[in-house]
Amino acid sequence: PSQVVIAAAADTMGTNEYNDALSVRRGEVVKQRLVSLGLPASAINYEGKGERAPRVPTPDQTREQGNRYATITFVK
Repeated sequence: PSQVVIAAAADTMGTNEYNDALSVRRGEVVKQRLVSLGLPASAINYEGKGERAPRVPTPDQTREQGNRYATITFVK
């Protein structure tokens, strides 16, 4: 691939600011793992979506493992 895009998210436990930072850290960890597997760091971008992109709709302050994720998209 010529480009890799990582989108990471968090559940709704904690503040918006905490979840934004948590999702950024999650994206960084995934990027580090891809680099350790041989992908060039310069080809990998990531963004933290915080709690703004849930896969499982929940009320605020709800622990939901399904909303703690990272997606990896390979772009040609």
